Amino acid sequence: MGRARVSKLFPVAVSISMAAELTKLPVRLVREAIYKTGELEARIVGNRVRIPVESIVAWLRTFPRATLHRLKGSRK
Repeated sequence: MGRARVSKLFPVAVSISMAAELTKLPVRLVREAIYKTGELEARIVGNRVRIPVESIVAWLRTFPRATLHRLKGSRK
């Protein structure tokens, strides 16, 4: 049996809830981007939905900064 990895691998695809947690956006917004508007690419693996990280990064780059700030609800 091989050794355990010292550091974790970078995720290639994540679930809807993990994508919402990583981007600090509501799950509702991520689901709408997948199912309603089709802005976010998603794949079905077995009975799970996975979103490629590249797709999430490209989708976030299309957001205006003011919209991201309002959706996150953070105030600095």
